[in-house]
Amino acid sequence: MYHKPFKYGLNSTAIKNIAKQSSIYTEKEVKEIIKDLLNEVLELTLEDLKQWILKFVPKRTGQLRRNMLKNIQSSRVKSNILRIIIRTSIDYAAQVNAYSTAQVRHKNAKREHYSDYTPKKGGEHHPYAYAYYGGHYGRITLNDPLAIGHFFDKMLLYVQKKVLLNLTTIKRKYSLKTHLKYKELKVVKL
Repeated sequence: MYHKPFKYGLNSTAIKNIAKQSSIYTEKEVKEIIKDLLNEVLELTLEDLKQWILKFVPKRTGQLRRNMLKNIQSSRVKSNILRIIIRTSIDYAAQVNAYSTAQVRHKNAKREHYSDYTPKKGGEHHPYAYAYYGGHYGRITLNDPLAIGHFFDKMLLYVQKKVLLNLTTIKRKYSLKTHLKYKELKVVKL
């Protein structure tokens, strides 16, 4: 399960225009300022995203969370473009993403939410929770009271909002620090 990387940055024409309008900085210095700005935005966004994953991504064994945390580390700033990469190589991630919040949220449950059959005496049979993890197969306790359904879709929306908020904060910081105008630092979604 993956999403096309989110890209934010400035093209070379925009960087040249900023350098032309500035009496202080050369084009090379402006590129370095933009690179530093984008690296700070990346750092803040990744920290926010890590916290979000640890809090809201469903955790049966923790494998999905660990894989997502590992994959976001491939996000980077290169050629004045910030790329945030969100994906997972876990094959059941799409199936988990399709579940509702009620299906993924558990609080110290030893049995599954779903019913696999109805016994003759009535009621529903909820099987024990089992998992194969770390070379062992056995019963597990499901404890994930904050997990949300459709986590991948909601995470994509969260990342977009956080990048824009972090970008606004860091642009203000850099406009004060470098004396470049806030409006000149037009980092846009590419």
